[in-house]
Formats: sequence, structure tokens, C-alpha cells
Amino acid sequence: MLSSTMAIPFFGWPSFCILSAIYSMLLFVGARFGDNVPKLAKENARPLRQTFLIHLIFLGILLGVFELAADISSYLPDWLTGETIDFRGVTFSGLEIMLVVSICVLLLVERRYIYSR
Repeated sequence: MLSSTMAIPFFGWPSFCILSAIYSMLLFVGARFGDNVPKLAKENARPLRQTFLIHLIFLGILLGVFELAADISSYLPDWLTGETIDFRGVTFSGLEIMLVVSICVLLLVERRYIYSR
């Protein structure tokens, strides 16, 4: 169950669905689907059903990361959760940057796991 006090302002089901779609597009960019097997470059990968099952598991992990970040944000110090980094008029908190980095790492791990045998 998602927490009712959404400490991360952009966390909600609509934004999670949008992020999941972007995450999925980044994962499957460059993959060509033919003969029911996704291919990246010259490497054959896992069957399509297994690929999407793995992807659903990683989307569940992504949801868990968002829920964890929303839950622990009230326990973190202000210098980590406050808007501390200003980049051309757009402010970010340290927690948001750590969240983006963790999503990138999750994407790289899933991409390596799907496209290797």
C-alpha cells in the first residue's frame, strides 16, 4: 500500500505509470523483435515471454524503490531531502538525485540480465 503522505512530490500512480513507460522504452530501445525473440545487435536473447516476466519483476522492484524513498524521506536530514541543488533554475534534492541514479543502475542491471544468456 502506498503511503498517504507523499513526501516525494512527484510520486503517485500517474507519474509511476509514466516513469514505467519511459523506463520500458529505455530498456527496449534498439531491440528488434523477430521470430518471437528480442535481439540486440547480433546477440540472441531470452524468449519473449521470459523477457516480459523479467521486466515485470524489475518494474515491481522500481515500485518498491519509489515506495521506500517516499517512506524514508521523513527520517532523512534536511540537507538530503530539501531542494539543495539548483541547476539552471530547477532545484533537486539529494534524495531525488539518488533515486535517479538507482533507476539508472536498475536499468543497466535489467538490460544486462535480459540481453545475456
